[in-house]
Amino acid sequence: MFPLVILAAAALGVVYLISRAAGVSFASPITPSGEGLTGLALVSPVPLGPANISGAEFSRMAIIWPLIQAEAARNELDPAIVGGLISRETNTRNIMGDKGNGYGYMQIDGRYHSAFIASGKAMTPSYNIAYGTKFLASLFAKAKKAGLSGILQTRAALAAYNGGPDQIEKAVHGSDPDTGTTYNNYSKDVLSRADSIRIHFLQSEINS
Repeated sequence: MFPLVILAAAALGVVYLISRAAGVSFASPITPSGEGLTGLALVSPVPLGPANISGAEFSRMAIIWPLIQAEAARNELDPAIVGGLISRETNTRNIMGDKGNGYGYMQIDGRYHSAFIASGKAMTPSYNIAYGTKFLASLFAKAKKAGLSGILQTRAALAAYNGGPDQIEKAVHGSDPDTGTTYNNYSKDVLSRADSIRIHFLQSEINS
């Protein structure tokens, strides 16, 4: 049984590498896999394989994985993408960041989400993940309304989570949506982390 698990995980990893190179999105129902891609996607390369996430971080994520799955399902998003965003923001830690402006796992910015911060719930994992995932879903909707689809819609929404709605406009006008995000690689990094998370938790399900 154990060798079969290793072979299945390895094969899945190869599928993701090939699919990423081909520009296919393993996104949520809100972003159909590879559908509606245009020439704009050619200037928005996707990551070439899973990111290297530590075992310690996977252990931390396992604790909140049920919350991630529930909120992703509620908002019609891929849980691996939500997990990838959490990994990028905090390495899956419930912390204060960004010089005191970022709250919790999803680093909700108190400068722009003051009502939520004032509720006193921002550092409670269930509320933090619920709020952040709903906000991310709203960015997917904005990107779709702007005419984006497929992997470019996914990348624009993720980039907007970090850099604001202007990142969606950049994608609409043919620029890389990551330009202007932290390290200019936000969406690509989130998607790489999402690949690693997806493979890890799928393998965990096989092992169980």
